[in-house]
Amino acid sequence: MGRQYIVFTSDYGSGARLIARKLAKVLNIPFYGEEDLLRETAKYLEIDTQVLHNFDQYGEVAEIDTEKIIDGYKAVILNIVRKGPCILMERGADYILRDVISFLNVYV
Repeated sequence: MGRQYIVFTSDYGSGARLIARKLAKVLNIPFYGEEDLLRETAKYLEIDTQVLHNFDQYGEVAEIDTEKIIDGYKAVILNIVRKGPCILMERGADYILRDVISFLNVYV
């Protein structure tokens, strides 16, 4: 089987995260949820995770430039897919990967 990349996007309360997690288990590939990507991006940017939580809630934060946050998510997501097959949940992964690799985009 070749490389597999799946990106889940969803509406609130759809259960997409549960479906994505189960699929990752069945396919035996890593699953990266929103919180995983947030934590990895905070670590990459060397900032507190609360800054990114605030960014999610308010759309911008004083502590760091919005472009730097977006670039951080992009770097983290690209690093993850370089490691091999995976399932990614949200965080703009579909937009970031659109011209990089072939992936299945699942909307729930």
